[in-house]
Amino acid sequence: MTPFFISVLHQYGYPALWLIVFVAAVGAPISGNLLLYAGGAFAAFGDFNLVLLFFVGLSAAVLGDNLGYALGWKVGTPLFIWLEQQKRLRFISPQSVTRGRAYFRRRAGLAIFLSRFFILVLGGPINLLAGADRYPYRKFLFWDISGQVLGAILPLGIGYIFAASWGEASNISGAFSTFGLASLVATFLSVVVLRRFRSKRHEQTGEVQQAIQTETKPTILLLISRSGGGHLNLAQALQERLEGCYHVAIVDPQSGRVERFYTWASRHFVGFLNWQFTWTNNPLMAWGLQYYLALVGSKRFTHILEEIQPRLIITTHAMVSHAAARANEERPERVPLVFQLTDLERVHLTWFSVKDADAYLAPTREIFAQALRQGIDKERLHLTGRPIRRQFLETGQDEREATLTNLGFDPTLLTIFLQGGAQGSAGADRVITSIRATGLPIQIILATGHNSELLRRYAGTERIQVLPFTAEIAPYMAAADVIAGKAGASSISEAFLLEKPFLATAILAAQEGPGLRFIERYNLGWVCLEPKSQQELFTKLAKNPAMISDKLQSIQAYKAWNMQANQEINRVIDRLLSPGHEETINVPLKLVEEPQ
Repeated sequence: MTPFFISVLHQYGYPALWLIVFVAAVGAPISGNLLLYAGGAFAAFGDFNLVLLFFVGLSAAVLGDNLGYALGWKVGTPLFIWLEQQKRLRFISPQSVTRGRAYFRRRAGLAIFLSRFFILVLGGPINLLAGADRYPYRKFLFWDISGQVLGAILPLGIGYIFAASWGEASNISGAFSTFGLASLVATFLSVVVLRRFRSKRHEQTGEVQQAIQTETKPTILLLISRSGGGHLNLAQALQERLEGCYHVAIVDPQSGRVERFYTWASRHFVGFLNWQFTWTNNPLMAWGLQYYLALVGSKRFTHILEEIQPRLIITTHAMVSHAAARANEERPERVPLVFQLTDLERVHLTWFSVKDADAYLAPTREIFAQALRQGIDKERLHLTGRPIRRQFLETGQDEREATLTNLGFDPTLLTIFLQGGAQGSAGADRVITSIRATGLPIQIILATGHNSELLRRYAGTERIQVLPFTAEIAPYMAAADVIAGKAGASSISEAFLLEKPFLATAILAAQEGPGLRFIERYNLGWVCLEPKSQQELFTKLAKNPAMISDKLQSIQAYKAWNMQANQEINRVIDRLLSPGHEETINVPLKLVEEPQ
């Protein structure tokens, strides 16, 4: 068949090209594209004018596409209507036809454009579908001409350039087109399988939720972001505190790409994280960022709320707070919303883009004061301390010697628990270098988490015990004399709850920099960000253990205050979930006295 069309082209010229391309564009199973390759090659040998070939091919393809569109409009629309009303065809449900049409409307422009020059075999069917679905003609014409310009230029140009071997070039281009079609089919089948899997999972979730609803405990939804482990730790601490009276579900509504990007940026572009934190930390940019996140995540948040049906929502990350508030407002029955503020000295202003949450839980007096300055009603604001996971309350000092012995360490030597940081921004290498530079027998428990690279680097190193991810981390931290690492709010809080001084060796400057003032204000440890000062401090600690015991009194005082303040969390949640909470929520709770 191919030699026949090429001979027709050579014998009858432009009219033959126009007619064949036109018929192919309507949907006939012939290759008008192949003739464009041949036409380009003939133009290279002087038989045709390349520019004239372009306009002939373009006009034929566009008119053929338009005829296919018209046929779809005339014949396809009644067919769609019949299929959507047909109840006897088991292999095509009316719902499938409706969903398919809706999906095509969302992707029609891209489909029309790509089928003009890339996946050519779909061109005719897509023309019919666009017409049958009454896709706006102006949009169809725009995408059709845009794609057909490339659909004419590419084969003519390739044929012209590779004139002597245009057939091979055509075969290669056809292989790319076939690969594109195969990829599309594979993607479609993957989506179908994934949707069926999700459907079954949702059915199972629905059964679980139905079982939950039959019990007496209300469900609390805890929304987190895995961009940093501290937010998950905070949610788990709240879960442990509340699960005696409530069902608590922890959900990260964000894509897994968020966590992967944060990890990548923490290891390679800490400066970018500091820049974006500072750039958005003003009322206008904070509101704009939250508005955008709520806009793109509204469907996902709405789906989560519909699936879980919580009686109360708590957020532990600013980036999910605004979207959660908007999704909650759009529900038929709004539920109480609580913001668990995170940091110790100062939080990002995105936390305050929503000022009408039912309650704001402030972990420190500093955050309480900041919230007041940002316009949060005092009646909605509660000073509750920093929630800490139960394991840090249940780990005793009497386990220290046994833990160190199991690790192969000498209990009499200075032991540092060093957070390697799963995200890689804790600067563990610099700290280890500083410790080694002292020349003193200092032992290191290195918590690498999921950072496999850090684990491999120090596995088997003398006086360093590498600790991969473990859910029960508290006994290892309690076995150390000093806890060192990045100055995150979670790390500082876990240290003072174990009655250990915290040594800040690294920070995300914009976010965690203010936390250094918090450490110094309450005498909870030391701040040493430079290798030289770290080396000097480790030398002093190894030679003078009294420096550690001197911190103990202030650490114990802050621990006692925090544990007392934590009792207010349950009171706030209980009141929000009690009947008539709207009348009682505005009664301020008694604020416990914070240590000075």
